Amino acid sequence: MQQVTFAGQTYTIESLFSLSTATLVGLYNSVSPGKPVRRFENRSAAVSRVWKALVDWRTNAAIREAAADSQSSVGQEPAKAIKPTSRVERLLTLLRAHPDGLTVADLGKHLDLPAKRVRDLIDAARSKHGKGIIDRCGKSAFKVRISNYC
Repeated sequence: MQQVTFAGQTYTIESLFSLSTATLVGLYNSVSPGKPVRRFENRSAAVSRVWKALVDWRTNAAIREAAADSQSSVGQEPAKAIKPTSRVERLLTLLRAHPDGLTVADLGKHLDLPAKRVRDLIDAARSKHGKGIIDRCGKSAFKVRISNYC
């Protein structure tokens, strides 16, 4: 079971269902960089959107930490938050945050896409960034070759 820690609190999907709607709205607005929301369509949509925002926040935090570790502290600015704009960039960001790789099913859950569309995104990333950007690390698992990613 996946867990995300934000502001000293650890969340799972199950724990999000026990929160009030007002708490879910507040949590989403504090995690998501987009336009603040006032309410959600229903509880299921609220939990889904909050969980996705928490996972994206954790992914960006891991990338910021990795970038900060790779920079020397003399004369350089700290790394800025990375906000992927396209689905290909989101795919690469997710894969970079998980060095052991992710399965197509896991990628589909994070990106809210079916397996066929995830495979299409992998092909698009390979054509955009070169065939060596994504390695197969199992029957249906993939990972980013970090040295090729700018």
